[in-house]
Amino acid sequence: MSHLACADLLNCFSCPNQVLVEEVDDIWCLLSFYEALEDAKEDHLNMSHFKNNFDRVLRKIKQVLFSIDLKVRRQAERKLHTIGRHPFWPDTLNLVL
Repeated sequence: MSHLACADLLNCFSCPNQVLVEEVDDIWCLLSFYEALEDAKEDHLNMSHFKNNFDRVLRKIKQVLFSIDLKVRRQAERKLHTIGRHPFWPDTLNLVL
């Protein structure tokens, strides 16, 4: 059986079937995800715990980002700094009920 999509984001960047659309909005979303993972440092017991959970995926995302056309990557970086993160990966979680 074939699958239409996979939701295993932490393993996505090691997957041989991974496809990334080289569009500004898609790269902006990826950069936002990267920043959200970086922010997760505060939610871990210590740096070793964080690295155990996310170091591999962060390295893979960096690898992917450097394979993106520089012009597209720069536009996505500008969008991240101008607008902020993609709505999928907000700067803070709204924990207020």
